[in-house]
Amino acid sequence: MQPEVLEFLQCPVTQEKLTLANEKVLAKLNELVRAGDLIAVDGKQAVSELEGALLCNAGKRVYPIRGGIPLLLASEAFELESEISE
Repeated sequence: MQPEVLEFLQCPVTQEKLTLANEKVLAKLNELVRAGDLIAVDGKQAVSELEGALLCNAGKRVYPIRGGIPLLLASEAFELESEISE
């Protein structure tokens, strides 16, 4: 994702700026996917690994990037119990 685009994106729930997940965070998220432990706000389990993700709320809310497109819908977000960071 291009940095100039990222600077305009906000969390639709909190209006916080979003940060792009680095490789280490993305690996942790995909580990949760493989374990069946990454569940979206709408109750759906993530079934395929994430190609990218945007983080807000200190890394507790995650928005997936699929096909190069960030899915910035509250129902598509993953709410984590604890912060996921580097």
